[in-house]
Amino acid sequence: MDPELFKQRLEQFAELKQMKVPRSAARAEATEPEIIERGGESFSIDLDDNQTIGWEIKKLKPKKEICSDCDKLVTDRVLHFKVCSFPFDHWRASCKNCAKTQDPDTGRFTLTAVAASNVYTNHLKQNRSESRVLFRKPAK
Repeated sequence: MDPELFKQRLEQFAELKQMKVPRSAARAEATEPEIIERGGESFSIDLDDNQTIGWEIKKLKPKKEICSDCDKLVTDRVLHFKVCSFPFDHWRASCKNCAKTQDPDTGRFTLTAVAASNVYTNHLKQNRSESRVLFRKPAK
């Protein structure tokens, strides 16, 4: 990949700083290109413009996007997932930015924490009659 294209792609996500060229104490004052001879050929390397020197990531840029559930512009949306055991074992997801909990029926983050508990309790009440039939003790 072209080094300039690679740098442009990295700059979309982070603030960059080019790493400094390591120099020995004897060459600390030198600014002229270094001449290298190999196999009968000689070529020069400019130490100030070295394409092999990497990039240091100073800071990641925040990701700004419109939330699909609350339709607000949010920075770095964070979703929390946890296992709840009441009224039965299930996963519950909540959005840190809009403080809403995911509705299990629609999949959208529209419920408050109390409303989500009520929804799961209602699911249990609806399915309780079915579970009693399935898990009833066998007759002797």
